[in-house]
Amino acid sequence: MRNATVLKVLFGIAALAVPALAAETAPAPAGEVDLARCLADPPEWSGRLDSELAKLNKAVESAATPVEQATAHLAAANWLVGVPTSRAAVRWLAGMERPQDLTLLASRADQAAEHLDKGRAALKSAGQAKASEAAKISELKLAADSLEPFIKLLAVAGEQGDAEKRKSGFSEAALGLAMARESDNPDLSACALLWQSFAWECAGRRERAMLSLPHALTRPEQPSFGFLSRLLRCRLVAEDERYAASFALTLRVRAACNQWFPKETSEQLAARGRLAAVVQYEIGRSWLKQLTKSGSKAAADDVEALLAGLRDALYEQDAPGPVYVPESIVPILVESPVTSAPAAVSRPAGTPASGPASMPTTAPIITE
Repeated sequence: MRNATVLKVLFGIAALAVPALAAETAPAPAGEVDLARCLADPPEWSGRLDSELAKLNKAVESAATPVEQATAHLAAANWLVGVPTSRAAVRWLAGMERPQDLTLLASRADQAAEHLDKGRAALKSAGQAKASEAAKISELKLAADSLEPFIKLLAVAGEQGDAEKRKSGFSEAALGLAMARESDNPDLSACALLWQSFAWECAGRRERAMLSLPHALTRPEQPSFGFLSRLLRCRLVAEDERYAASFALTLRVRAACNQWFPKETSEQLAARGRLAAVVQYEIGRSWLKQLTKSGSKAAADDVEALLAGLRDALYEQDAPGPVYVPESIVPILVESPVTSAPAAVSRPAGTPASGPASMPTTAPIITE
């Protein structure tokens, strides 16, 4: 009886909350949604990373003074921990990581740590700084201290073996992010809150993670990390097997995107909605398994109907639509002198500036 009541409420919310999203998309193919395909890296992703990494290496090689060397190394560390990890990190946050994702995160963290050490060594070799360089050196030292706990967190992701040792590593990483959470840089503070909460979850401290995460339906002050924090909270509610509540929360998050991000384009808003829909679909699958196992056939049929509606929200024609992922999973605190800052929003792969084009077979991921 309780399941039937909850589902009636959910059908009502769905009809009121996101009618436009379903109307804007063509019916998806019959059958279960391929969530791995929804979150897949776009075909050009690897080539883009290689190009940007080559520029960073060039900056390191051409740096002459200790301050220039420190800047180049710390910019490389910042990029390595934030940009090539972004898609794998979002899959990890959503609970849909591939085994190679955790290996990639740890590998990039190791590379970032090497550049971090070299950057600090360069700062130390600067000796008595000129007055004109003192402020820059101070900024670089602060950036290095801010980046270090994020690097340590991703390094733990790839550790194998003893589970308790791994949990201990995540606990240490969570504690290390405490200072960044108090930063007056809103991007850094919001990012630290997201990753500290997730680190507590990975450490087996869900109650502490939930205590620090913002309420799912409060407007994010920071558009990227704040949004991901709300989706993480929805997911953790489901991890406690409160599937109905989690499913409804995620639906409400999808519906709130238009109000939360009024300056974004319809394409960007749809991408955010799709990421929320991916999380919601995974929650729904777990809920369906629970209902099927308990023999609640009528309720299970209703959940299947809700999932069918999500297929339409996730697909454009016969392929998944673009899904939101931040350009960098940590704030860019140090810019390389030979690379320009990433655009606030990038178009989906294969989309010309003049307008949309047909989507490639593997859905690209919109970046902020």
